[in-house]
Amino acid sequence: MRINRLFWLLTVVIVAITASVAARSLWLNWQTWTETVRASEQLEIFRLALVSAEMASRERGPANGLLGADVPAPAAIRNNLDHARQTTDKAFDALLERLKSATPPRTNDVQTIQRAVAQLDAARRDIDTVAALPRDARPSRAVSSAVGKMFEVIDLLQPAISNIQFDLIQAAPSAASQVIVARLLTEIREYTGRIGSDLTSALTLDQPLSVRQEVALERDTGRVEELVELVRTRVSQSDKDPNIGLGMKEIDAKYFGVGLALVNRLHEASRNHAPYGMSAAEFAARYVPTMEAAVHMRDMELDALAAHIGRMQDGARVHLALSAGYALLLLVTVLVPLLAFKHKVIEPIADLSRGFAAEARGTQGLAKPGGVIGYLQQGFQRLQAANDQNALLENQREQALGFISHDLRSPLASIIALVETRSRTSSSDDELATGQRILRHAKRMLAQLDDYLALVQAESKSWIPDDVDLVSVIGEAVDDAWVQARQKHVRIVAQAAPDSAYVCGNHWMLFRCVSNLVNNAIKFSPPQSEVEIKVSREPGAWKVSVTDFGEGIPKALLPKLFSPFPRAHDTQERAGSGIGLGLAFVRTVVVRHGGSVSVSSAPSSGTTFFFTLPEADALENRSGFMQMAGAQP
Repeated sequence: MRINRLFWLLTVVIVAITASVAARSLWLNWQTWTETVRASEQLEIFRLALVSAEMASRERGPANGLLGADVPAPAAIRNNLDHARQTTDKAFDALLERLKSATPPRTNDVQTIQRAVAQLDAARRDIDTVAALPRDARPSRAVSSAVGKMFEVIDLLQPAISNIQFDLIQAAPSAASQVIVARLLTEIREYTGRIGSDLTSALTLDQPLSVRQEVALERDTGRVEELVELVRTRVSQSDKDPNIGLGMKEIDAKYFGVGLALVNRLHEASRNHAPYGMSAAEFAARYVPTMEAAVHMRDMELDALAAHIGRMQDGARVHLALSAGYALLLLVTVLVPLLAFKHKVIEPIADLSRGFAAEARGTQGLAKPGGVIGYLQQGFQRLQAANDQNALLENQREQALGFISHDLRSPLASIIALVETRSRTSSSDDELATGQRILRHAKRMLAQLDDYLALVQAESKSWIPDDVDLVSVIGEAVDDAWVQARQKHVRIVAQAAPDSAYVCGNHWMLFRCVSNLVNNAIKFSPPQSEVEIKVSREPGAWKVSVTDFGEGIPKALLPKLFSPFPRAHDTQERAGSGIGLGLAFVRTVVVRHGGSVSVSSAPSSGTTFFFTLPEADALENRSGFMQMAGAQP
């Protein structure tokens, strides 16, 4: 398998595992957040259900007032009942609409609420029928039956309220105690209302309570006391809100201190067959307000529950956002190193392998290794063999240089010495002329060998870079060229130069580079002319220019000027012309020193050679320059 395919397969596996871990965390936080949203929705439905039950229970007060009033009933009593019925209808309509729009729609609960609404309508009709009769002609059984149908409305609501309560506790288990307390307080409101209804029939007919009414009153009173104790226990164990404690005190003060005390007084009057001293309407006006303490406390519990679920939802939203950010960060943390590894490692390895594979395919007798690693191993072996071959060739090159520099150059030098000695002692003109020609050609050959050796050394010799002052180097080059300039009647002019111009490099190579340019300028300058040398500063570099005022160089020859061996002026014969190694040496030295070289020339206008080298202070990191120089940093 190709290494790229293997890498992508591994990347897919790693990303898949990482994505699954991140997705699980994201999914769990999403589930938590949706549960809080669901809890908020369930709380809204739960509140509407409790309010609907409360309104149906509250409606019994004005209904009892109507049943206890004479015919025709006072307008205030009739208006109170109409307002109560409208309020109850609005509460049930809001509950039904919310149940139908829930996700998913709560169809069973809708049907239960609709049955309760139908029962409420029937109870209202019965109450209106009984209330239309004269007060003394209202049968006790008919009054009790009408009130009993109102009780059945609440009983029919209980299964739906229980379902809603169960779902709310499932969505917000930590709020279970508050949910139960709110439900208990609604039941307290219901049973305190039933206590009032238990007395309505007797007050309406101004008769003592029947045995059945006595039992119902005792049962409902005991139920209220039991519910209050349950609420008191739960509040003391779990609820830390001080307002809830104040709510309990309000129930104790208003209901038990006023409302229940009034009920007990009327109950005692019934037992003693004493007059009640008030009508049903008067009793309702005094008793009903005492029941509001339970409603007030229930609303505080629901508000505290809403705040608790809101905090849960905010926390879940923050955790969801953090998990999404974590998932993204995790994927980026995995992908970025993998892609960087591919770019830095896999792609170079693949490129090397393809190169070695292509070379292996073109090599006969070489076994095909199969696979990227096999090609790399084979390539490493081939590189080792190539290094050994390069070392052998380097040794042979050194031997060739030694042969040229010693075995060729030394005899030439000896020939020149002998010819010079012979020329000074010979008297024959022919022999002297012959010796002069031999001497001239030998010197020329020796100079060419020196140029060649210098070029080879400049191209291959390593050195340890040092700070070199170009001003000092130029001075040495001018001194070295003084004799040649004097013989040619050429004056060397150094333009105003800085005190120092340090670069990082090799002193000998830079000296020979400047000398070559100066000697060339003298060589191609007419007598009685000048050669100008200038050092100037450029941003981060030093620029050296050497100018002659000779006949210039044709434009067509400029591109080939720095190549070895071709002559600068093939069309003109010039005394002392070489084989083109001097400028090639200049270019090699300047490039190896990190600089650049150029020339500007035009026929009959002279020629200027420029080279630019980085100043020593600009080479903050010299490791790359030392590698270019062939030295170990």
